[in-house]
Amino acid sequence: MLKRLLFIVFIFCIGLATAGAYTVILKNGKTMNGTLISETEQILMFKDGAGVQYSLKKSSLDLDQMREANAPKVEPPPPVMDEGTAKEAPKKKARVYTKEDVDSLRTKYPELSLGEPVENPEDYEAGVLKPEAYGKRIQQGATVINDNIANLAALREGVATAWEVAASTGKDPSEAVATVLNSEKSAEALKGVSDDLMVLGRWQESMTNPPDNVKDAYNTYVRALAGLSDFQRGLTSWNTFENVNLFRSRLSELESQISVAVSQIQASTAQPQPEPAPENPDQQESEDQQPPTQ
Repeated sequence: MLKRLLFIVFIFCIGLATAGAYTVILKNGKTMNGTLISETEQILMFKDGAGVQYSLKKSSLDLDQMREANAPKVEPPPPVMDEGTAKEAPKKKARVYTKEDVDSLRTKYPELSLGEPVENPEDYEAGVLKPEAYGKRIQQGATVINDNIANLAALREGVATAWEVAASTGKDPSEAVATVLNSEKSAEALKGVSDDLMVLGRWQESMTNPPDNVKDAYNTYVRALAGLSDFQRGLTSWNTFENVNLFRSRLSELESQISVAVSQIQASTAQPQPEPAPENPDQQESEDQQPPTQ
């Protein structure tokens, strides 16, 4: 009876372990194993076994081979072990990926889009974000927002300048602005913002119940994230503005609001620094104990 029970439990565990297994195969032959997070008609969200998350265009994937690789497989029944010989496998400590690791992955897989910041498995417990991780996550998200808004502000000036030059010569600014937005540097900046907005949006969803001590910072983070999205949309929809002055003014206002929000987040989530100890505590104590001068 005990052997039969152990066999049933083992089969159940195998089913749980393999339920989330997923294989990604790129058209260049590269293969990765991990977990499928979500899927749309054009994009596949995937997390590998080390916790690194990818946003993959289906046009870069070998979908036929993936369907075959991810088809349900029937596992042969394992041998039943005696209770005394069954041992629990040691748990592998989750690896924390750094920015250098991400840069290395970008170099190795240039066709992939890696969402940043990278997830830290130690921030979670039973799939839920730990309370002490909220402040760190909000601060990291604010840093990413600040970096992106700096890139978009430079792109705003490029669009506005091209618009002004074309208007001053009586030409349609569409061609001049399209040249700016379609440049390799601009396309890279806009894609980077889109990737980060996707990741930071998921971070926001994981922080829907922030502790009281970071609620204000969380609400400010949500406003800054919405501002970044509005800024990007304003750039790509530049022709919805009546003139270049209104375009520049509106985006400058958004930039200012986001910068203030980021500063508030960094100030409210900063860890207090301990007061420095006296250079010579013994001497300070001796001076404090001296009798007053008559």
